[in-house]
Amino acid sequence: MDASDLRSVTVSSVVTTILVFGAGCGSDDGSRVNTACPGANILVHSEDGEEISGPIEPADSIYLSAELSQQSYSNQIYHTWYFEEWATGSRAGIFPGSNSEATTSAESESWDPEPIIVIDLSGHYRVCVELCEVDGACSSDSSCEGNPCVDIEVVQPGDLYIELLWDHPGAKAKMHYLRSGAAFGDDTSDFPGGDCFYANRDPDYCIEGDDSDNPNMSYNSPQHTLDAIASTARNLFHDNPCDDTYRLWVGFEGVPNEDSETEATIRIHMDGELITESSRSLRVARSDHQPTYWKPGSIKWTGSTGEFIEATEDNYFPNARNPEQ
Repeated sequence: MDASDLRSVTVSSVVTTILVFGAGCGSDDGSRVNTACPGANILVHSEDGEEISGPIEPADSIYLSAELSQQSYSNQIYHTWYFEEWATGSRAGIFPGSNSEATTSAESESWDPEPIIVIDLSGHYRVCVELCEVDGACSSDSSCEGNPCVDIEVVQPGDLYIELLWDHPGAKAKMHYLRSGAAFGDDTSDFPGGDCFYANRDPDYCIEGDDSDNPNMSYNSPQHTLDAIASTARNLFHDNPCDDTYRLWVGFEGVPNEDSETEATIRIHMDGELITESSRSLRVARSDHQPTYWKPGSIKWTGSTGEFIEATEDNYFPNARNPEQ
């Protein structure tokens, strides 16, 4: 199936509810027995079944369901879900639901009537489903209404949101975010908090015991794992940051026992707007025992205003255990 050939019916809303009903129609070649076009309501909801009516954030698990229109009830329906549109650089995945044994293909399709979506980056996404009856019509047939689709807007949460992307699936990269005075690699979570990185994802910054002003490093949904997501995206959220200058580092470890290279990209959002995006080619030699580090710069926060300060000094450190020593 080529998604680019499919007609789509969408709504542009975070609520993302769509009604698409088939209206008796024939198949393309006339060979199918059932001529009714399958249709469905697509609903976007949380794990507990509540329809989502507020902002969706990166790394949230989004649950979809296709409630079939009445003329489809008496027939077995095959569902094929897919992304028709996605944010640039995203490796979002569609997972089978908890009650299904269906698998997810490399093309991020799922054949589950109620799949789960994990989205790694902020931006606009369109998810569609092709409905096919056994020996009957498909919603993608030219004589039918087209595949039902839904638009999902994923927004940056809080005041500061940083995305790290790299283009080498299977290779390992990491992000470090440090308040002034924090030592690189310090995994102290108690106030005043150490380095915020994969081993210390929510250190107690700013006000002791106040979780609302702590940074949070998110790697992937805790309930679902997909190699493509887990290996090529990292997200950092920081709401209510206190006045300080926060250092930002990217580390690339590559693939063990291989010469590895990747194009790493940092995107920094403040108050919902993309402030800066910068990329750097990072290499790790097979003989290296330590990662290669890149320092894009620092974020200076004053009051309710943030400023990105690009690094002007030497900011590339190959085979470095600690780039700040």
